[in-house]
This record gives sequence, C-alpha cells and structure tokens, in this order.
Amino acid sequence: MMPPLIGGTPMVYDRIARHAAPHVHVLTAWRDPDEAKPIPGWEESDAAKPYEIRRVAWLRPPRIETIRRRIGLLDLILIDLPVMLFTFAAVIFTALRARAKTVVIGELQGLGWLAILLGLLTPWRVVMYTHGEEVVQTAYNRLARLRGPALRSSDVVIAVSSFTRDRL
Repeated sequence: MMPPLIGGTPMVYDRIARHAAPHVHVLTAWRDPDEAKPIPGWEESDAAKPYEIRRVAWLRPPRIETIRRRIGLLDLILIDLPVMLFTFAAVIFTALRARAKTVVIGELQGLGWLAILLGLLTPWRVVMYTHGEEVVQTAYNRLARLRGPALRSSDVVIAVSSFTRDRL
C-alpha cells in the first residue's frame, strides 16, 4: 500500500521509502486489493517519487467475496495460488535486480505467506512490518491463518505500536 492510496499505512511506507532513497526499491500494486479496481492517479504519484517503485497488478489475492462465495475452495486454485506465484516471482526479480540484502514485507495478514517462502528459499533477511489490527482481528481468508508461521519465519518483526507489540 503506497500513495496515492490515502491513510496512515501508505503514508508511513512512503516516508520510510523517501528516507531510504535511493537505496530502496518498492514493489506494490496498481490495483486496490479491496475493490479490485485500478488505483486512481498511481502513475502520476509514482513519477514524483525519489525512490524506485515498481507496480504489479496484485501483491495479494483480492478480497472479491462475491466471486469467492460462488466458487468455494476453487478460489485457492483459481485466485490465490496464481497471485501468490506471480507475487513471489516479482519479489525475487526485484530483489535480484536491486541486489537486495533484505526484503521488507508491509502486511502480515495478506502477505505473511511470503515471509515463509522467502525465509525458506532465499538468502535475504526478512523484515515483517505489522499493525495491531493484523494480530487481533479474525483472519479474513485462509492465507491470513499463516500469521504465526510468518512471524516466526521473519528475521525481524517491527510492531507499529506498543499495542501491537504486546499482542505478538
């Protein structure tokens, strides 16, 4: 989640990336994962960034519940796994191209599975940046149930607040 999305999380990630520029490479989505629609103004927003930003269609499976309810478990095969494979490949490509030493994941609930795979299959340090609602709310899909293993697979876990830290 990066600007032009509005809210605390996109602003925090943008400030972190600005501070680390030009040594940071951001991978994010050009579609809003909750609405499954393109994020208005993303191209103009990215052009003004002092850091490298690459956008892909999806970073995590979309929350298109109307479709998911109709197809049941097939959503794992038809929606989740293809998005996960594409995201994993995009992260690998971006990290190799940038000669990264560390991969920072900014969403535990939707991208925690990525920490598990990166921890098992790559040489990079994995940093998980997590928010309070991600550790206290009920999982919204089967991938979010991997929160515990994802945290344990991470080399570093950054809790955004003492509230979050106390619940980890």
